Amino acid sequence: MKTLAPVTFPLFAALLLSLTACSEKTVVSPGGSKQVQSQACFNNSCHQNATSPGTGKNIPQEWLLSGHNTKNGASCSDCHEPAAGHPTAASGATTVPDTTNNPDSAGKCAKCHTLSKGFGISVYDGIAIDTAFVHFSSGSHSSYVSRFYQNSCRKCHNPHDTASAMDYLRQWSRSNVGATTTPARTSGSDLKTRGSSISADKNFGNACVRCHSTTGFLNYASSGFSDVQALPDLDGTRSNYPAYPSGSQNYQDRSREGDNCNGCHTDGRSDDPGASYSYRLRPVPRVTAYFNYSSTPLHQRAWDVTYKSPLYPDFGTSNACIVCHTGREIGLVIKLASVKGMDFSNQKRIDAHNQATASTMTTQVGFNYYTSAQKYENSAYRHTTIGLAASGYSGGTNGPCIGCHMNNNRSHGFMPVKISSGTIIEVLSDQQTCSKCHNAQNSQHPARTPALLQGRKNGMAAAMKALQQMLLHPKQSSIYAVGVADSAAKGGISYTAGGAPILNQWTAAFGNGVVPGSGNPAVPGGPDAVTAGAYTMGAAFNYEVIVNQAGAYAHNARYVRRMIYDSIDWLYDGSINQDAKAALDWLHTYNYISSGSATGTYELALGYLFESDGTYSRP
Repeated sequence: MKTLAPVTFPLFAALLLSLTACSEKTVVSPGGSKQVQSQACFNNSCHQNATSPGTGKNIPQEWLLSGHNTKNGASCSDCHEPAAGHPTAASGATTVPDTTNNPDSAGKCAKCHTLSKGFGISVYDGIAIDTAFVHFSSGSHSSYVSRFYQNSCRKCHNPHDTASAMDYLRQWSRSNVGATTTPARTSGSDLKTRGSSISADKNFGNACVRCHSTTGFLNYASSGFSDVQALPDLDGTRSNYPAYPSGSQNYQDRSREGDNCNGCHTDGRSDDPGASYSYRLRPVPRVTAYFNYSSTPLHQRAWDVTYKSPLYPDFGTSNACIVCHTGREIGLVIKLASVKGMDFSNQKRIDAHNQATASTMTTQVGFNYYTSAQKYENSAYRHTTIGLAASGYSGGTNGPCIGCHMNNNRSHGFMPVKISSGTIIEVLSDQQTCSKCHNAQNSQHPARTPALLQGRKNGMAAAMKALQQMLLHPKQSSIYAVGVADSAAKGGISYTAGGAPILNQWTAAFGNGVVPGSGNPAVPGGPDAVTAGAYTMGAAFNYEVIVNQAGAYAHNARYVRRMIYDSIDWLYDGSINQDAKAALDWLHTYNYISSGSATGTYELALGYLFESDGTYSRP
């Protein structure tokens, strides 16, 4: 998970400042007591035992905790607006004059909480926050009150108790999930418009909406992982591919939807299906992932690939995380395309997209240089069993993603570690999860201290720097280069020859002959069929997977080391012969990587890839 600079964030129910700016006649004038006014509702033998349909808790007790009370913000009548003649004591009447049963859906929150009222600048963790900015969008960033969240505050906020969940909401809003100004939220395309009428199993990439909007995610997860239609505009039309090849930039609805609370939470109520202020976890079925690739938007090339992965286990509640963390491609797709005749002398790089964590954990994301599954086995690996009751391993009962990333007092920051200035300073999930297996009593798996994890993170970064340099200088030569930007920039990849760029060229270094021992993934047991061009692209694919997954060193440590090792091994001489150590020595000799100290790239990469066992064998 990437580390971001602090960003501005919500939450309007969080701030529930004194609502003296409200002009509606039903709001008590400045100085009036909301608690005194509400006591008439609580003490008249009518509502003192009222139960929230969302949380099941006593409504008067919830309201007393809220900013509506403690900030003297809003009384019962301010929101529910009883008509004249509403009784102030039990009368035995079977009917009473009208009240607003659901003030939120009736738009009553907007009496005070609008762009110009009820929001302001506050401070959280020492960071100034503009709550109006994140709730309302100009179209240049996502917002919490986007179209499908208007009159739906209860998708995130408990209307009666606005305070108890506040720490979680604040954490979430500063996370990569809840922030409104991350790159995906501010890109040139409004990703709610990037969908397709073509179902996911036949779709070739026109499906951004399924992970970059909550409504799109819910449509996808509830349709058996099929529906990837763009969200409708105000008039009901959708910018679905192929009618709109790039998504519509002309939507009347200029709001941008992000990832909101009801993506992971739901009250499960048929009478109010959008509500999620009970914060119960949303059940998502076992995930089906499709890895379809075409260099054109439609299936128009002989080497286009459709592949359905059968390999994702049921991670319980963590299935909600898996949906958007499989990646868009896996390394096997490159091999399948090669078997079908892909031209690697002129081919855009195939990549996994960002944060393909679930596919890394299940050992299927990488371009595997060996055909034998035994080369990737790790009998000691247990991270996929964390949080699963049947497994007997720690981390609660909500699966590995929640068990590691949310099993701490900063749960909705989605970080198992605390980072300051790029350095791990605390392992937040250690007590509840990590220490159950990694502890002083386990010599094979010692305690996950900040220093140990930072050391592994630094080691992975050094090994990735070595891989980057091998991509720049494959075949022990600077003539052929795969231009890979620094990991922080995550730039594109292209060959150069003699200084002149040759884009999308994967055969320059090692040709494109069939690699002996490559196997045939399309016809198991068939003759070797995967080409050298595919193997070279595979190294770039592995680099991209890891550079876009900051926690890869912990997610599946040995598998990630093998991905890096094998990629370096191939790029050194165009064969898989376990000479990655020789490649590092070559990089060191020609000063492509730093050396000479304990923090040198050469030394750190050696320690990470080989764990200083003296044999320099494959991890």
